[in-house]
Amino acid sequence: VLSKYPIIANGAIKLTTETFNYSDPRSFFAQIAPIHGGRIAQKVKIKIGGREIVVYNTHLESICGPSGRLAQYRQIKDDAEHEEDPAIILGDFNTCGHGLAKWFSEESIYSIKKWFRRTLAGNDPLLRAMKWRKTEAELWDHLEFDNDDVDGFFDPFDRKEPTLRIRPFFKGKLDWTLFRKGEFQVNHNAIGPYGLSDHRPLIVQAQLL
Repeated sequence: VLSKYPIIANGAIKLTTETFNYSDPRSFFAQIAPIHGGRIAQKVKIKIGGREIVVYNTHLESICGPSGRLAQYRQIKDDAEHEEDPAIILGDFNTCGHGLAKWFSEESIYSIKKWFRRTLAGNDPLLRAMKWRKTEAELWDHLEFDNDDVDGFFDPFDRKEPTLRIRPFFKGKLDWTLFRKGEFQVNHNAIGPYGLSDHRPLIVQAQLL
């Protein structure tokens, strides 16, 4: 987390929902991209003028279906609910469980022998209940954001605007910038072009209420 304002506290939350065993020596993906200690969310407190905000930055699991990612997100949201200061949750949520990808975990893409059997992603009950043309981002909207929860979070970006595209097979909104309702006003938001990353940058100008 980089900030032009002073960071006055920092820490990390270990995400306890383990959707994939990265220490399994039989796993091809664990061998090429090991994650020692599991997934986390960074948590920092930033001082802006006379006020403080809490920012969570995370990278949710890719080798699972939406149930595992939602559980990880809800752990972060539960932590934010105990914070009195305004809160932002952002990062790569890997909300990629739709289209052809809804039937395969990321590992199966790297291991051709698994293409013909269901994986962690394909067995996810939320995926089996999704309509074919719906994206995982739209599923999250239905389950988390399309409600009257005054203490919930909102994302100012169009769910159908992709932040990652793998031509010609996949596109989707994987990246999120969530503001807690009633604490921020978004004055401008835009999605930049591909360039330095395979993900497009999200740009938001917001002010504290």
